[in-house]
Amino acid sequence: MHGDRSAPHQITGRMPEEYMVAQYLIGRKNNRKLSSLKNIFDLVNASRIFHTFRAVMIKAAYTDKETVVRILTAAFADNKSVNYVVRQGRGRIARIRALMAYSFELCMLFGRVYLSEDRQACALTLFPDRKKTTLKTILLDLRLALNVIGPGRVRRVMQREVRIKAAYPATPINYLWFIGVLPGEQRQGTGSRLLRQLLAHGQRPVYLETSMIDNVNWYTKRGFEVYQTLQFGHGDLYLLRTSTARA
Repeated sequence: MHGDRSAPHQITGRMPEEYMVAQYLIGRKNNRKLSSLKNIFDLVNASRIFHTFRAVMIKAAYTDKETVVRILTAAFADNKSVNYVVRQGRGRIARIRALMAYSFELCMLFGRVYLSEDRQACALTLFPDRKKTTLKTILLDLRLALNVIGPGRVRRVMQREVRIKAAYPATPINYLWFIGVLPGEQRQGTGSRLLRQLLAHGQRPVYLETSMIDNVNWYTKRGFEVYQTLQFGHGDLYLLRTSTARA
């Protein structure tokens, strides 16, 4: 199921100086000869920068729920942190789908959900200070506890969430709950572009956590820093924030 493709709500961040330089170099390619190898490399790099920043992200609608859930279920099927929350055994993938559906609902209520322009990647962000308890959120929490976590595991998972939230600052933040790319589309720069646009668009510091050391390296190369590490049954959980944020 997809939202209206004819008039998507497209969002772009402020174009950096590199983008302007790329436009200039590409515009000049028909007016000069590539007289050296360096000129060729300049043009290749300019083209890469131009296409990276030209891409847009789309603010998702409720009709995009199935697309978002499908992307995140595939991207996080083997994630240690997700599988710590989700009851294991038969039906595990269905429970991961239910977790992603729950996350989508909360972020639509109290945050933002974004899709890449090609709808191969998505990001779920939450503004914790805006979260309210309503009949709908109570029902969502109950279904999560009973159908996804399992009654016997709720206390352990809740204690984990309390420890994570205790590390947040008192000031408003943008919590990056999930950012994922379909497995077949990974390592092509889609996730990097989406994250870059998300950071350029927002004003709040961004906080997140990951249990995957490869993800830590990926985030630190893109302006994040590890500010705390917590230990749980699944191993270390790394808490990250944009490097300009200070608790």
